[in-house]
Amino acid sequence: MENRYLSRGKRIDNGEWVEGYYVKGLDIHDKEVHMIFEPGTIFYSSGETDGWVEVEASTICRCTGRTDKTGNMIWEKDIVNVPAIGPEFAMKEEQIREGKNGTIIFYEEMYWIENNGHIARLNNYNKKGIRRLGSMLDIGKEKAEKLYDVVSCFQNGNS
Repeated sequence: MENRYLSRGKRIDNGEWVEGYYVKGLDIHDKEVHMIFEPGTIFYSSGETDGWVEVEASTICRCTGRTDKTGNMIWEKDIVNVPAIGPEFAMKEEQIREGKNGTIIFYEEMYWIENNGHIARLNNYNKKGIRRLGSMLDIGKEKAEKLYDVVSCFQNGNS
């Protein structure tokens, strides 16, 4: 299985992170349900299956397919510490300064690192320089803004 096809979300029953394949469906009452299927899930011809858990929709994150310098997978809505890049890679000809932290967002079919309204493509960074600090969803927006000097990926509808 390729990591770039993985998603993750927090279980609705206990709030723990689960990783696998994301599926949005309907239950028997036509209520929207968000599920993460384990990678080895078997789908039966009767339409039944096993190996899935229901997750909170607001916690669903896509895998970027990239790892940080310590081998941790980088996910959408993660907070990362970034090395310096030149202005040629950042929008508005401004850069995210070395040692600054940013949030991973998915925008226009690409992953970006966002910091205080400035964004730069995740692919412009060597994975040896990026360090994953955690998920915005684990520490909360207000605490993240105070501790890490980042602007949430939830602003401007980039969730």
